[in-house]
Amino acid sequence: MKHIVINQDEYFQVSLTTFAVYVLSDPHHILDAEKAFVSISLFNILRFPLMMLPVMVSALVQVPLRRYDAFLCLPFSRKKYTFMAEHHCEMAIAVLESNNNDNTLPQ
Repeated sequence: MKHIVINQDEYFQVSLTTFAVYVLSDPHHILDAEKAFVSISLFNILRFPLMMLPVMVSALVQVPLRRYDAFLCLPFSRKKYTFMAEHHCEMAIAVLESNNNDNTLPQ
């Protein structure tokens, strides 16, 4: 119950702070009923996505952390690993036994 009361209090504080900044930032800003109700409805629309944002960020961070943990827990090996191609050749691409006819190429 206390958690729900704190959440409701936070939304009230955000609304009050936003309205205060709006009114105090410029003398020409006048807070009327239309602006207040539209702002409150927008705050209510954004309530759920803003509550889910920390959950999504922590879920996205935990996936790489599990991978790092699995990598760091591997047994240590003194072997030197080098990544080389299986076949050493001068060309990056070689075409072998091509059946293309010069007559079939577009002009």
